[in-house]
Order: sequence, then structure tokens, then C-alpha cells
Amino acid sequence: MLATVTAMFLMREHDQTCFPSDQHFNFQLARAFVRLAPAPYKQSYNGGKGALKYDRITLPMTRHLYKRITESIGVACLNMANAIHAANRLETGLLRGINVPFNFT
Repeated sequence: MLATVTAMFLMREHDQTCFPSDQHFNFQLARAFVRLAPAPYKQSYNGGKGALKYDRITLPMTRHLYKRITESIGVACLNMANAIHAANRLETGLLRGINVPFNFT
């Protein structure tokens, strides 16, 4: 759980353009958090074909979940993301493994 939330904050810290707005980041954070647990499904048959129907979370539930995540572990995850981002910087300003993935020198 902590790794997923920290990774989302790290992705936002590294590339500011990957989330167009704060609302988009909030929704994606809640969605990634919900996907950590397997969702219950219901078997349905439509036209003779079997299909799985999953429950989806509503927009108010997404907002509530995001607020609860950020209130409880958001500051710690943001601090970890900032520390990881700062530790990966080289003297040239490149990030190890991202800009030069196979540089073994």
C-alpha cells in the first residue's frame, strides 16, 4: 500500500505533465489504491456469453477515499517520494535508470 501511494507521488514529482490536474491525480490515486485488493464480481450471462461484472466506486467515494489516504499517509509518502527523487539525481541532472537505462559505466 505504501509503495503504491509513494510511487504515485513520485511519478507526480518526477513528471509534472503526467497528471493534467489535481483532480485527475486524486482520482488516479484512489483508483490505484482500490486495485490493490481484488474486487468481488458477479457472473452474468448476456446473449449466451458469460461475463464478469465488477462493482465500480462512485465519484463521492473516490473523493472520500482520496481524502482519507492523504490525511493518514499522504505527508509521509510525499516526503519519501521527495527523498527518493533527490537521491536519484546525478551531478548531470539525469535520473539513474530513467534517462539512461542501460548505462553501466
